[in-house]
Amino acid sequence: MLPSPSNESVQKFIERLFLQPICTMRNANLFLEKTSVEAMNQEKVPLPKKKTFVFGDDKQFERGATGHRIITVNGKSRLVYMHGDMIMSKQSLMREQQLMSAPSRSKRWAYRDSFYPETIWQDGVPYEFDNSLSENPGCFSTVGRDTSQPEQPVNIGRGCQHFGITSHEIAHALGLFHHQQRYDRDRYITFNEENVAFKYWMNFAKIPSKYLDTYDLPYDIGSVMHYTPTEFSENEYLPALSPINPDYVGTMGSMDGPSFLDVQIINRHYQCYDACNTTENQPRCLNGGYVNPRNCSVCKCPTGFGGDVCQLIASSAPIRCGGLIPTTSSLTRMRIRLTSAGARRKCVYHIRAPPNRRVMIGLKSVEGRCQEGCYTTAVEMKMEGDFRPVGYRWSQLH
Repeated sequence: MLPSPSNESVQKFIERLFLQPICTMRNANLFLEKTSVEAMNQEKVPLPKKKTFVFGDDKQFERGATGHRIITVNGKSRLVYMHGDMIMSKQSLMREQQLMSAPSRSKRWAYRDSFYPETIWQDGVPYEFDNSLSENPGCFSTVGRDTSQPEQPVNIGRGCQHFGITSHEIAHALGLFHHQQRYDRDRYITFNEENVAFKYWMNFAKIPSKYLDTYDLPYDIGSVMHYTPTEFSENEYLPALSPINPDYVGTMGSMDGPSFLDVQIINRHYQCYDACNTTENQPRCLNGGYVNPRNCSVCKCPTGFGGDVCQLIASSAPIRCGGLIPTTSSLTRMRIRLTSAGARRKCVYHIRAPPNRRVMIGLKSVEGRCQEGCYTTAVEMKMEGDFRPVGYRWSQLH
């Protein structure tokens, strides 16, 4: 649920989302249009009809089972959005057409166009809830700062109140397009155009490298900005997007909030690291971490790691579990049971191989809630050496 519309709760919500104050912005207001939380508590939000689709080996998911799908919610309105949830003012559209016809254009990932830095927020983001707009349907936002609008809406309509959807739309307003629009996406995912009606192909268009800056950050299939496998799919049993590595099938479409790399690219785009330039003896962050702009003496760590410089195993909660699993030359069996008890539970384990040796892991069974993104009950493994992206996820395996 969204927080109640008070300045304190808004600030806590924004800090939870990006884990630091937004570093930049100019003289414009960004509105969060909120459907009444009280009304939502009294009236259950209708969930889409549960569907199941199957592809890959032993991968089975419930489509729309949680109602956390932006395209599903927006499909109930009569409005047409760019890429499923983006809006543009007439002035911005005209400017975009001028830019596209220009002989050259600056890079715009997270997202830099020739108007940068005018199109980013310069002096902090003045968020405000406007309950008079609560009846607007749909989840949508502009991309980046739109200087043609004195007030810039981020619409959080009925069915959009989940944290993952809200953070997705706010990230649009801060400058992020959909993750699968990266020019290098074909090295990681496949667009199955035969499963998508031609009129929707534009939603899968890549942004060329001359217009896009990835800030040298790796592709993250688990980004909150990434489409689910069946987004805009004509046949609900066949995916529109498939990962090149099939172990990532359960990772795509995560809606539990911004990933580690989602936060990091915002920090880079808004030059938040500059806050630590004058700090002496900055920490040397390990395992893909980076210096925390809110506290320059410690690091922000990828999921699975903790400690001041990301040298430790992240803590498990709220039960006693997790830690370092010793490796042996013989097979070791392990069973982890997380019972549902209201609070979210997690167990974090690290497996370290002896020098010049590798670890072999086999999953016998996983019992959890099947959904695209596997972000409520699942097993996640990071096995590719770079611990920053979201890892392989499985929510059911038999």
